[in-house]
Amino acid sequence: MLQRILLPFALAVGVTSASFAADLPTYKAPAAPPPAAVFSWTGFYVGGHVGGAWDSDQFHFVPANTFTRNDASSVFGGGQIGYNYQISSFVLGAEGDASWAHLSSSNFCPNPFFTCGHNVDFLASLRARVGFTPMDRVLIYVTGGAAFADIHHTALPPGVAPFVFTGTYSSTQVGWALGGGLEYAFTNNWSAKVEYLYYGLGTSTAAPGTLSAANSTRVTDNVNTVNLGVNYRF
Repeated sequence: MLQRILLPFALAVGVTSASFAADLPTYKAPAAPPPAAVFSWTGFYVGGHVGGAWDSDQFHFVPANTFTRNDASSVFGGGQIGYNYQISSFVLGAEGDASWAHLSSSNFCPNPFFTCGHNVDFLASLRARVGFTPMDRVLIYVTGGAAFADIHHTALPPGVAPFVFTGTYSSTQVGWALGGGLEYAFTNNWSAKVEYLYYGLGTSTAAPGTLSAANSTRVTDNVNTVNLGVNYRF
């Protein structure tokens, strides 16, 4: 008898509860934000640079076995183009650059009646780059490869007879470049760098009658540069 009374009551309560639950507002958890894009150094880039250059130029007269040296400094600037490929925290790449400068100086030759001088107005290099990224937008790298320079040498008298010989010798030197730098990407496409490069431009020989009437002349040139640059990556 009691079951007959309670059963309809239980059914009524269940239906009412279900209706009430259906009317309650539903709650959805907020969507998780998309993962942040990981910055990558991979890609082509072009850019420009400006800085300071210092060089040392040596004349060695043979067979007299006498020497003279000229040092010069200059502002220089130019452009670069390259490609990077990132593998985990390492970045491999290649870069070519060209720079214009005015490294010019002169000094007395071993023969004090003559002035030995030189001028470097063009520098270029083609180098590999190997870098490491301690943070995704910071790149520390070393670089090295081939170097090229246009160099002009002179041996000029003061214009007083009988020293009327004037010698000029120009060469495109091929050597090596080695250095390193630090680059920081301040946007996804733009980065700034500071870089040091040493150009070992080797020795070339001017025949007798070129810079010296009686001697052949070995000329050796080395250049140090520090530059600030910006790159735009595609």
